[in-house]
Amino acid sequence: GSTLSFAVMLAVVLAGIALGGFTASYWLRLDQEGFRYAVVVSLASGLLCAVTYAAFPLFVAPFGHKEITGFVSVLRISVPLILPVSFLSGIFFSLAGSALRREYPSATATTGVLTLANTTGAALGAFAGGFLLLPTLGMEASFFLMAVLYGVIGLVVFTRCRAPRRVLYPIGGVWFVALALFPWGAMQHRHLMTTAGRWAGPREWRVAGLREGLTETVLYVEEFIFGQVHLDYRLVTNSLSMSTTEFSSRRYMKLYVYLPVAVHPALQRALLISYGVGSTAKALTETSSLQAIDVVDISRDVLEMNSIVFPDPAENPLNDPRVRVHIEDGRYFLQTTDKTFDLITGEPPPPQVATVVNLYTREYFQLMHDRLNEGGFVTYWLPLHSLGDGSAKAIIKAFQEVFPDASLWHGRREDVMLVGTRNAQGPVSADWFERQWREPRIAEELQALGLERPEQLGALFIGDAQYLSEMTRAELPLVDNFPKRILTDSPLGQGSSKLFLTLLDTKTARERFLASPLIERLWPEPLVARTVPYFEPQRIVNNLIELSGHPLAKSPRDLHFLLTQTTLTAPILWHMGTTPDLQRAMGALSREEQALPMWQYHLGARLVSERRFEEALEPLRKAEKHPPLFATARVFRIYLLCLLQRHEEAGRLATETHDTLGSDSRFDAWWDFLAVTYGVKAR
Repeated sequence: GSTLSFAVMLAVVLAGIALGGFTASYWLRLDQEGFRYAVVVSLASGLLCAVTYAAFPLFVAPFGHKEITGFVSVLRISVPLILPVSFLSGIFFSLAGSALRREYPSATATTGVLTLANTTGAALGAFAGGFLLLPTLGMEASFFLMAVLYGVIGLVVFTRCRAPRRVLYPIGGVWFVALALFPWGAMQHRHLMTTAGRWAGPREWRVAGLREGLTETVLYVEEFIFGQVHLDYRLVTNSLSMSTTEFSSRRYMKLYVYLPVAVHPALQRALLISYGVGSTAKALTETSSLQAIDVVDISRDVLEMNSIVFPDPAENPLNDPRVRVHIEDGRYFLQTTDKTFDLITGEPPPPQVATVVNLYTREYFQLMHDRLNEGGFVTYWLPLHSLGDGSAKAIIKAFQEVFPDASLWHGRREDVMLVGTRNAQGPVSADWFERQWREPRIAEELQALGLERPEQLGALFIGDAQYLSEMTRAELPLVDNFPKRILTDSPLGQGSSKLFLTLLDTKTARERFLASPLIERLWPEPLVARTVPYFEPQRIVNNLIELSGHPLAKSPRDLHFLLTQTTLTAPILWHMGTTPDLQRAMGALSREEQALPMWQYHLGARLVSERRFEEALEPLRKAEKHPPLFATARVFRIYLLCLLQRHEEAGRLATETHDTLGSDSRFDAWWDFLAVTYGVKAR
């Protein structure tokens, strides 16, 4: 779906046609009757159309589950799959011209007729492919139809240009066999499975929905754990993961709503551009103060397939009576609507995806600003994982030139949030700020997303306009006329480096928070002082939220700090390799299933997060019976014994465990921590 992929494929098509034209020209010099072989070329094109489609997995297989990006990678696939038929098309075009020359009195008339037919066919073909074939037949049946049509064209040509039978019959027979052996079902059972597996990773998964629409191929992947418990849905469009319902993604997507709702005195009208899986829309519809919500997305299919995520119509945000849906380009909507909004939020695909860069430019941000009511907010996604430092700064610069009070906030590690206002004033009262934590449904989701206290919202702060100005002083803004400012250092998926590491520094962010004029203007004074202690937990959360790595490879001191210095529960679960979502899913299991060792571990983790250390010992002991969980459950049980001041028992268990596990470097930090903090050593 990237502009690079499109450009490379188009270049291969054009190169193939050109090479075919040169080849046919040379052929016709040697044999003026060469046009007789046009029927053979047409049949060969149909044959190769079917063969290259069937061979697609062979050329993709070397990449495994890696994303196929970069010029060389795309070229390696495009040449064998696209060049053969394009090459034959160039030959057929020239042979057809040679045959027509015998029917018309002049070369000019021949060229005119040939060009008219070619241009008309190209226009009708683009229309038929995009608006008829893909939405009605899908890619697979469309390839088969094209292979058939090449043969039909050959039969039409054969009535005027009779090729030698010794050549015609063999190629015609092979073409017919290729059609008979066409790999029906390969798209769904092979090609799309490769894409789904790329994003599902090591988890168990199944395809929950598939649709080939006007603007993209939409694929929903449902992910499981232990073969039975639903984890989340992932939306994949054109082979690129666009959104997911897993908790860390919901966290940053819903923050686009939670933050402005907390500090705006009266949000009534909201606009969401780019729907995704509906997490942001759900946060909007759960906000009772909103009277009207407009949703804009270019894909009707993405919106209709969201019923997979929300099978209950009453829960689907698109069915909320306050919601009005617009199937069109977000930028066009802003240019043509006469509505204004208190909140505009958006999360389009990364800017390297084809046609998306203009949803990150200064001109686009200006359109958003102009559609804001006085005091209104804009919250916008900045995907650092898909941007180099210079690219990210160009977007920040563009945003800041439109919003003088622009600020940057944590969402989920490299998914950060830009916030701007149209002269927003404040602050609201502390009671108003905290009201979301008193609404049961919202409070439950805030708890699941690790935003358990109102004070944590302020600890997401990275920097305000002054900080962003210093960061981008040497940068040029991303503008419509210079879209390549994000491409000089930004291959899709490589991520940022120095900038991202700088943003993780919550200690200096805390200092900027206390000195920020924006915070002074918008934040309730009692919340400012109460927020300061939560910057240290935010540092830990930044490192935990992706759940990457083995639980014992994470810092024991961080876990100890969270357990002894805070009342937070979600980060404890993340540290121990589980999530609030998984804990809720356990409620659907029978008692017999919950008694299994693998589930006992997750039960023990929940009890630890609730500081019920004595109760957690038994489920962790049972979890040790599951070999993959033995080391993790055992080390955490030793730690709990230390917390309960049962040091002698912890020491005996530590020695036994060390003798069993041997010298595993993953546990070194834990043995050191237990020895220094509690004097417990594995002897």
